[in-house]
Amino acid sequence: MSFFDVLKTVPMFSGLSDRELTVIEALQGVETFRRDEVIIKQEETGRSLYIVIEGAVSIKKSTPEAHKIRLAEVLRGEVLGALSALDAGPRLADGTAMQDCKLLALHRDKFLLFVQNEPQAAVTLMVNLLATLSQRLRKTDEKVHENEVSRVQEWERTDTTGDVPDDGDKLCVPRNPVKTVRDRLRLS
Repeated sequence: MSFFDVLKTVPMFSGLSDRELTVIEALQGVETFRRDEVIIKQEETGRSLYIVIEGAVSIKKSTPEAHKIRLAEVLRGEVLGALSALDAGPRLADGTAMQDCKLLALHRDKFLLFVQNEPQAAVTLMVNLLATLSQRLRKTDEKVHENEVSRVQEWERTDTTGDVPDDGDKLCVPRNPVKTVRDRLRLS
Protein backbone atom coordinates (compact mmCIF):
# COMPACT_ATOMS: atom_id res chain seq x y z
CA MET A 1 0.00 0.00 0.00
CA SER A 2 1.40 3.43 -0.94
CA PHE A 3 1.70 6.30 1.53
CA PHE A 4 -1.03 8.07 -0.42
CA ASP A 5 -3.36 5.09 0.15
CA VAL A 6 -2.49 5.13 3.86
CA LEU A 7 -3.31 8.84 4.08
CA LYS A 8 -6.74 8.14 2.57
CA THR A 9 -7.51 5.84 5.53
CA VAL A 10 -6.40 8.29 8.24
CA PRO A 11 -9.46 9.91 9.90
CA MET A 12 -7.60 13.23 10.30
CA PHE A 13 -7.36 13.50 6.48
CA SER A 14 -10.92 12.36 5.78
CA GLY A 15 -12.67 14.64 3.31
CA LEU A 16 -9.52 16.02 1.67
CA SER A 17 -9.24 15.90 -2.11
CA ASP A 18 -6.69 13.72 -3.88
CA ARG A 19 -4.76 16.88 -4.76
CA GLU A 20 -4.64 17.98 -1.11
CA LEU A 21 -3.56 14.50 -0.01
CA THR A 22 -0.81 14.54 -2.65
CA VAL A 23 0.47 17.84 -1.24
CA ILE A 24 0.46 16.43 2.32
CA GLU A 25 2.21 13.27 1.13
CA ALA A 26 4.99 15.41 -0.37
CA LEU A 27 5.44 17.30 2.92
CA GLN A 28 5.96 14.20 5.03
CA GLY A 29 9.02 12.16 5.74
CA VAL A 30 9.22 8.52 6.79
CA GLU A 31 10.84 7.65 10.11
CA THR A 32 11.48 4.18 11.47
CA PHE A 33 11.73 3.15 15.11
CA ARG A 34 12.78 -0.14 16.70
CA ARG A 35 10.75 -1.90 19.37
CA ASP A 36 10.99 -0.07 22.74
CA GLU A 37 12.47 3.04 21.11
CA VAL A 38 11.03 6.33 22.37
CA ILE A 39 9.34 8.29 19.60
CA ILE A 40 8.06 11.23 21.63
CA LYS A 41 9.14 12.14 25.14
CA GLN A 42 6.95 13.74 27.80
CA GLU A 43 7.83 17.41 28.43
CA GLU A 44 9.93 17.78 25.25
CA THR A 45 8.81 20.48 22.86
CA GLY A 46 6.84 18.93 20.04
CA ARG A 47 7.82 19.78 16.51
CA SER A 48 5.79 17.29 14.50
CA LEU A 49 2.92 14.88 14.38
CA TYR A 50 3.19 11.27 13.30
CA ILE A 51 0.94 8.85 11.45
CA VAL A 52 1.52 5.16 12.12
CA ILE A 53 2.03 3.25 8.86
CA GLU A 54 3.30 0.01 10.38
CA GLY A 55 3.45 -1.14 14.00
CA ALA A 56 1.92 0.29 17.15
CA VAL A 57 2.89 2.94 19.70
CA SER A 58 2.22 2.84 23.45
CA ILE A 59 1.34 6.17 25.04
CA LYS A 60 2.26 6.47 28.74
CA LYS A 61 2.28 9.41 31.11
CA SER A 62 4.78 9.71 33.95
CA THR A 63 3.51 10.74 37.37
CA PRO A 64 5.50 12.86 39.84
CA GLU A 65 6.16 9.60 41.72
CA ALA A 66 7.81 8.17 38.55
CA HIS A 67 4.96 5.75 37.84
CA LYS A 68 3.91 5.20 34.22
CA ILE A 69 0.21 5.31 33.43
CA ARG A 70 -0.79 3.70 30.14
CA LEU A 71 -3.14 6.03 28.32
CA ALA A 72 -3.52 4.49 24.88
CA GLU A 73 -2.16 2.49 21.99
CA VAL A 74 -1.84 4.26 18.66
CA LEU A 75 -2.33 1.83 15.79
CA ARG A 76 -1.93 1.85 12.01
CA GLY A 77 -3.57 4.88 10.42
CA GLU A 78 -3.79 6.78 13.71
CA VAL A 79 -2.07 10.03 14.64
CA LEU A 80 0.15 10.82 17.61
CA GLY A 81 1.64 14.14 18.63
CA ALA A 82 -1.21 16.10 17.06
CA LEU A 83 -1.34 18.81 19.73
CA SER A 84 2.26 19.76 18.96
CA ALA A 85 1.30 20.37 15.36
CA LEU A 86 -0.94 23.12 16.68
CA ASP A 87 0.92 24.76 19.56
CA ALA A 88 4.54 23.52 19.63
CA GLY A 89 4.00 22.94 23.35
CA PRO A 90 5.53 20.23 25.50
CA ARG A 91 4.53 16.63 24.86
CA LEU A 92 1.97 15.40 27.37
CA ALA A 93 3.18 11.79 27.43
CA ASP A 94 5.80 9.37 26.14
CA GLY A 95 5.22 7.46 22.93
CA THR A 96 7.22 4.24 22.65
CA ALA A 97 7.30 1.74 19.78
CA MET A 98 5.60 -1.49 20.88
CA GLN A 99 7.19 -3.22 17.88
CA ASP A 100 9.27 -2.07 14.93
CA CYS A 101 7.38 0.93 13.52
CA LYS A 102 7.29 3.00 10.39
CA LEU A 103 5.75 6.46 10.77
CA LEU A 104 5.00 9.37 8.50
CA ALA A 105 6.26 12.54 10.16
CA LEU A 106 4.68 15.90 9.38
CA HIS A 107 6.72 18.71 10.87
CA ARG A 108 4.86 21.62 12.40
CA ASP A 109 6.27 24.31 10.08
CA LYS A 110 5.26 22.33 6.98
CA PHE A 111 1.84 21.61 8.46
CA LEU A 112 1.26 25.32 9.18
CA LEU A 113 2.42 26.27 5.68
CA PHE A 114 -0.08 23.79 4.22
CA VAL A 115 -2.85 25.22 6.41
CA GLN A 116 -2.04 28.79 5.28
CA ASN A 117 -1.97 27.83 1.58
CA GLU A 118 -5.04 25.58 1.67
CA PRO A 119 -7.69 27.33 3.82
CA GLN A 120 -10.56 24.99 2.85
CA ALA A 121 -8.44 21.93 3.60
CA ALA A 122 -7.40 23.59 6.86
CA VAL A 123 -11.02 23.76 8.01
CA THR A 124 -11.51 20.07 7.19
CA LEU A 125 -8.28 19.12 8.99
CA MET A 126 -9.17 21.14 12.08
CA VAL A 127 -12.67 19.66 12.31
CA ASN A 128 -11.21 16.14 11.94
CA LEU A 129 -8.46 16.86 14.44
CA LEU A 130 -10.94 18.26 16.95
CA ALA A 131 -13.09 15.15 16.57
CA THR A 132 -10.05 12.93 17.22
CA LEU A 133 -8.95 14.98 20.23
CA SER A 134 -12.51 15.02 21.57
CA GLN A 135 -12.69 11.21 21.40
CA ARG A 136 -9.35 10.92 23.18
CA LEU A 137 -10.44 13.39 25.86
CA ARG A 138 -13.61 11.37 26.48
CA LYS A 139 -11.57 8.16 26.84
CA THR A 140 -9.17 9.90 29.23
CA ASP A 141 -12.09 11.26 31.24
CA GLU A 142 -13.47 7.72 31.53
CA LYS A 143 -10.09 6.48 32.79
CA VAL A 144 -9.88 9.28 35.36
CA HIS A 145 -13.38 8.43 36.56
CA GLU A 146 -12.53 4.72 36.82
CA ASN A 147 -9.36 5.55 38.76
CA GLU A 148 -11.24 7.79 41.19
CA VAL A 149 -13.92 5.15 41.74
CA SER A 150 -11.20 2.56 42.42
CA ARG A 151 -9.46 4.93 44.81
CA VAL A 152 -12.66 5.63 46.73
CA GLN A 153 -13.48 1.91 46.88
CA GLU A 154 -10.00 1.22 48.28
CA TRP A 155 -10.53 3.85 50.98
CA GLU A 156 -13.91 2.36 51.80
CA ARG A 157 -12.25 -1.03 52.41
CA THR A 158 -9.56 0.43 54.68
CA ASP A 159 -11.10 3.53 56.31
CA THR A 160 -13.35 3.33 59.35
CA THR A 161 -14.19 7.04 59.72
CA GLY A 162 -16.76 7.14 56.92
CA ASP A 163 -15.04 9.81 54.84
CA VAL A 164 -12.30 9.58 52.27
CA PRO A 165 -9.46 11.85 53.42
CA ASP A 166 -8.98 15.05 51.45
CA ASP A 167 -5.85 14.66 49.31
CA GLY A 168 -5.55 18.29 48.21
CA ASP A 169 -6.93 18.51 44.69
CA LYS A 170 -8.13 14.90 44.64
CA LEU A 171 -11.75 13.94 45.01
CA CYS A 172 -13.12 13.69 48.56
CA VAL A 173 -16.32 11.66 48.73
CA PRO A 174 -18.20 10.38 51.77
CA ARG A 175 -18.61 6.63 51.93
CA ASN A 176 -22.38 6.98 52.21
CA PRO A 177 -23.40 10.41 50.88
CA VAL A 178 -27.09 9.97 51.75
CA LYS A 179 -26.32 9.03 55.35
CA THR A 180 -23.82 11.91 55.63
CA VAL A 181 -26.35 14.46 54.39
CA ARG A 182 -29.05 13.04 56.67
CA ASP A 183 -26.69 13.21 59.70
CA ARG A 184 -25.74 16.79 58.88
CA LEU A 185 -29.40 17.80 58.56
CA ARG A 186 -30.13 16.34 61.99
CA LEU A 187 -27.33 18.40 63.51
CA SER A 188 -28.72 21.69 62.26
